[in-house]
Amino acid sequence: CYCLNAIPVVVNSLTVGVVCLIQDVTQDKELEKMKRDFSAMIIHELRSPLSVIRGTSDFLLEEYSNISEEEKMTFVHQIRDSSDSLIKLVGDLLDSAKIESGDIEIFRMETDVNSLIREQVDYYRRSALQKKINLSFSLDESISSMNLDPDKIRQVINNLISNGLKYTESGGEVLVLSKRLESSIRIAVEDSGRGVADENKELIFEKYKQAASSGSERSTGLGLAISRGIAEAHGGKIWVEDNEPSGSRFIVELPY
Repeated sequence: CYCLNAIPVVVNSLTVGVVCLIQDVTQDKELEKMKRDFSAMIIHELRSPLSVIRGTSDFLLEEYSNISEEEKMTFVHQIRDSSDSLIKLVGDLLDSAKIESGDIEIFRMETDVNSLIREQVDYYRRSALQKKINLSFSLDESISSMNLDPDKIRQVINNLISNGLKYTESGGEVLVLSKRLESSIRIAVEDSGRGVADENKELIFEKYKQAASSGSERSTGLGLAISRGIAEAHGGKIWVEDNEPSGSRFIVELPY
């Protein structure tokens, strides 16, 4: 896609020629489309839990006296779960905006990384059991406390485990590892899912491109984009490799 601008050349009040500027705006157009797709996806992600909250609330108001206490609790839990989804999405949008503007704040303190991993594995244990996925960890106990932002690194681990469970079929495995290197530590999440195509290994960490290339799996792509921003704010990096014999291995490397 090209943009043509014609600028007349005037000498002594006479037009003696025209300078034509041809600009390739293909990438700009593609980015605009990706932003439109991303906005449409965000609207969808916001509308779904809001619809549940509104519909369930209306039903409770109309039928409160006609339903059992057990049913009431079920509906209240639906409202709470939908509210949690909204809060998480809004939080991700705020974090993403801060990262894009370079305003991400890191509050460092001495933190036990292995404890963060154990905590998040325990948090997702029930979800893994429901999907019949074997969720486990293997930790390098030589890693001592590190000076980092525990809430931000917990967010990264949370996102990687959540993705691993999301894209792994029933009967599969998700393994979380830590490993100490010479001047850094690695946190890795391995799954036995369908993996990431080579052409998408970099795209999945870019917000707009991830949303555009997600195919049939609706995804805002915010989680991995935020994870990259957090890793880089700590002076580290994040990437994805193929897992053997199948699946993906997401690796976060942080200075030690």
